[in-house]
This record gives sequence, structure tokens and C-alpha cells, in this order.
Amino acid sequence: MEQNRTTAVTQVTKKQEVILAFNKVVNGGYIQNQLTNIMGKNAGSFTSSMIELFSQDSGLQECDPKAVVMEAMKAASLRLPLARSLGRAYVLPFKNKGVATPTFIIGWRGLCDLAIRTGQYETINAVCVYKGEFKGQDKLSGFIDISGNRESNEVVGYLGYFKLVTGFIKMVYMDVSQMAHYGKTYAPTLKFSKITEDELIKKAQEQSEHGPQAGAIGWFGDFNAMALKTVVRKVLSWGPMSIEMQQAIAQDEDYTSAEEIRNEDNAAAKPVVNASQMIQDAEATEVTEQQKSAPAEQPPI
Repeated sequence: MEQNRTTAVTQVTKKQEVILAFNKVVNGGYIQNQLTNIMGKNAGSFTSSMIELFSQDSGLQECDPKAVVMEAMKAASLRLPLARSLGRAYVLPFKNKGVATPTFIIGWRGLCDLAIRTGQYETINAVCVYKGEFKGQDKLSGFIDISGNRESNEVVGYLGYFKLVTGFIKMVYMDVSQMAHYGKTYAPTLKFSKITEDELIKKAQEQSEHGPQAGAIGWFGDFNAMALKTVVRKVLSWGPMSIEMQQAIAQDEDYTSAEEIRNEDNAAAKPVVNASQMIQDAEATEVTEQQKSAPAEQPPI
């Protein structure tokens, strides 16, 4: 009993030490100056969100605190919030050759936010299409007709849509079978998994009926959210893009869901893309003999 109590106290103390180390990095002069330059008066709230994120995620606490800050600053550079409930951006841990590694992931709502900032989009949306709603597609115009009456919670497809202020409209539709095939073909955690396309479709239906896996994102945890992100990314490729949009989409294509990688033993590990030059400059001011070079950037999937 006494030994168990001692172990628990040791674990709590270690957690507190890690959180304090993270807080020290976040509140350092260089990071705070950069946050102020990027976020202005919102720098304080973004700092608080980083600390809250780190304090509540035991997986991130296994990562190097500086590496977590580096990934979080990618969200700051895009002026996207890190709260999971908002679905704009995430920093999630995964195992890279056995080493806990933080990863910045942009959500589909974050992609929409970046597009809206260009001022050229009147409307952007992505929706799950349910049984009974899909009535067909006009091959000439590309327009999707989903005016049918919904019959159940069974997902039959996913639709990405935008309308520019000029009046130009684009839609991209993928049925659930196409999406399962896409994920199995291009997402490393699905490609290297034993899960079949039929099983993925079943997972999509279960999550449509009962909601995503609690606390999880990614193809395994929230198939339908990843499907919506896929059609958003595809449809936005037809629209005008700012530099930050291009960078965000290119970076997103270099990542798979950290949640998937952490949960799937057969997944292929991928090194994290180098941090932004801004954060590299910050690291350069603290070079020590123990400093290691960042992993090399991987080509897009």
C-alpha cells in the first residue's frame, strides 16, 4: 500500500515537473514576442489554450515540451484556435519509432476559415449525405442534387461545396464506398492496417448512428469527419488560394492523423515536418551540445 502511494506521488511530481517545463518554454520572451506579433491582443488567450492543451493530454506530456510548442506555433501562425471542440486545429501525439512526437493537424473547419479570409468565397460547406437525399449528378454542370428526403442515419456520401462572390460554384461528391477506397489507398494508417474497405464503411455507419469514438479523431476515431475534410480539400483545390492556404494544405498532405498512428500498431510512422523558420530561429538562440537536428521533411502522400 505504501509503495503504491509512493509511486502515485512520484508520478504526480513528474507530471508537474513536465508541465512546469512546458510553461517555462511557452512564457519565454521569444515565444511571447512572436505570439504578440501574430495574435496581438489574443496572444494571452492562445498561451492559455496551449497550457490547457498540454496539461490535459498525457500523450503530449511524453513529448519534448519545446517540440509541442513548435507544433502549436504552426496553429498560431495560421491564427487558428487549438481547442478540440472547435475543430479548427489540433496538436496530437504519436509514436515515431517509439518516440512520442507531437504533430500539428488542421481540421476541415480550419481549411474553411482560411478560405473565407481570402474574401473571395461567399459560401463554403461540407455535409454528410444520408440515405434518400442523393438524387443524382448532372455530368455537364457537375451539380449534385441532394434534394431528396432523408430516410435514415445511413451515410451514403460526402459533399464539399463553395460559391465565390463572382457567382462561380463548385461541388465535389464522393460516395461512402469511394471514400473508404480513398482512405485505404492514401492514408498510411489505413493502407498498412488489416481493416477492409467494407469494415471502414461499417465504421462510418456506426459513427453516424452513435457518434465518433470519444476523444478521438482520424479515420479510426471519426471516419466521417476525415471524409468531410477530404471533400473540402478536394473542392478548395478548384478555388482561389491565399499563400497561407497553400502552405496549410501542402503541410496537411504531409501528415496523417496522429490519433490514428498512436492507436494502430501496424501504421507506418512518419517523421514530423520541420518547424517554421520562426521557431527554428528561437531554437537557435538556445543551442547546446545536446541539441539534435530536426527530422527531414517527407514528400506529400
